[in-house]
Amino acid sequence: MSGSSSPRLLLLVTASSPLRSLHHGLAAARRRGAEVWVGASPDALPWLDEVAVVEATGHPLLNAGGPLPEGRPTVCVAPATFNTVNKLAAGIADTLVTAVAAEAVGLGSRVVVAPSFNTALLAHPVAQESRRRLESYGVHLLWPEVGNDSGDDDGGAHVEQWWEAVIERCELG
Repeated sequence: MSGSSSPRLLLLVTASSPLRSLHHGLAAARRRGAEVWVGASPDALPWLDEVAVVEATGHPLLNAGGPLPEGRPTVCVAPATFNTVNKLAAGIADTLVTAVAAEAVGLGSRVVVAPSFNTALLAHPVAQESRRRLESYGVHLLWPEVGNDSGDDDGGAHVEQWWEAVIERCELG
């Protein structure tokens, strides 16, 4: 899927259980006709099957030196850990994920963040402040009312629905 008419998605992943079922997210994006590039936080890299990602996207991992897509693709941080959400809100750009997402916010690109952490962390005052900050920056949040890091990493219906909701929020077409 190449060409300028395809919607472009830059999917930035972190080490949370939905990552183990990334193939659902990539399939959902493909069904919407999107061309996808994937970048990962350092902690997420060991969770990824790089060969499968390259086969599914047609692009090398950004971490492997793959080029960023031209223009302003939709940027989606999913799954986003507690640490990553709070770093983004604070403007900390110390990993590929946080640096690329921070730059996208600064450029005014569409940025979607899908937190995936437990209920206690969702209720944490820092997470709530980060939510307010990210929303004030124009970031589109898929913020659950309850924790969604259920450990459902077996590719079950729950995580497949989670990925469908995330990709739908990216508004790829």
